[in-house]
Amino acid sequence: MTRNESSKKTNLFIILGSIFLTNAILAEIIGVKIFSAERTFGFEPVNWKFFGEYILDFNLTAGAVIWPIVFVTTDIINEYFGKKGVRKISFLTAGLIAYVFVVISVVTILVPLIFGWMSMHKHLREIPLIFPMHSIPYSDRDWESSSVHSPPFSWGS
Repeated sequence: MTRNESSKKTNLFIILGSIFLTNAILAEIIGVKIFSAERTFGFEPVNWKFFGEYILDFNLTAGAVIWPIVFVTTDIINEYFGKKGVRKISFLTAGLIAYVFVVISVVTILVPLIFGWMSMHKHLREIPLIFPMHSIPYSDRDWESSSVHSPPFSWGS
């Protein structure tokens, strides 16, 4: 293999690896957003019932929208660089995803700065930053019966 061919192959691996890595990390980060596919396209939820109580709707994580790009990129990397290339980029991506989540976890613990206009409104400091998981509604029925939709503070004086 000539030097020019080696350089082209390296550049291709860097480009494909970057696409793979960016989309994998992005899919993991935006994966916390759950959306209704039916309502996104203007349809009512199907509400299929299984076994009497289990209701099936097309609710998806937003990460699933871009995850096919990761699969296609994996196939292309496998085609050009084989199993060794896929393994290398997969381990690198897994490590960087773990790093991203560690950094995000540490940063969310930091106490935010209270700007001057916020210090005039002491009640703004009492807004809870994190809701307990058991208080987050999972469906429209849960939302209507939960207390999460009522703000824990008052904007009045």
